[in-house]
Amino acid sequence: MDEVYQPDFAYWAKLPEWTVEEASALLLEFEPRLIRFLDWREEEEYLALCELAQRCFNAGQIGYPATPAEWIAWARRVGQPMPRGLEAVGEVFEGCDADRDPTPQQREILRAVSELWPDGNLPSRTGDRDPKIKSWFKSRQLTAPGASSIRATLGFFRR
Repeated sequence: MDEVYQPDFAYWAKLPEWTVEEASALLLEFEPRLIRFLDWREEEEYLALCELAQRCFNAGQIGYPATPAEWIAWARRVGQPMPRGLEAVGEVFEGCDADRDPTPQQREILRAVSELWPDGNLPSRTGDRDPKIKSWFKSRQLTAPGASSIRATLGFFRR
C-alpha cells in the first residue's frame, strides 16, 4: 500500500479503544480513516478479518470496543501477523491485564517508543533506548521520565 495510506501507529496506540473495523485495518497495516481507498484485494482481506473479529466478539472472546492491548493479544491468539509498526506497541502491551490501563505518562512513553522505533526494533539496552526516549520528551517540552519510569512502563504489561 502507498506510504500515504500507512497508519499512524503512535496516534492509534494512544486511543483508549479500537472498534472491530479500526483494529482490523490496523492489523493489516491500513489507515482506518482511509479504508474507502483500498483496492479490491485489500478490501477482501480487510472484510475477512472484520468478520473474524466480529464473530470472536459475538462468541465473547474479545470485548467491544476493546483496548489496543486487547486487540494485540487477540491477534496473537488467532495467529494474525503483526505489522512491524505495531510490534513496538505490542511489545509493551504483551501479556497485558485488560483491567489495567497505563497512566498518562506511560501512554506518552508508549507513544515515544512507537514514534522512535516505528519498525518495532526497540533496543533492549537501556543505554541505547532511554536517552532517546528522554530526548523525545524534551523535544515536546514535556518533563522527561526517569530511567526507572521508562523501565517500569516498558515492563508495565509484562509479568
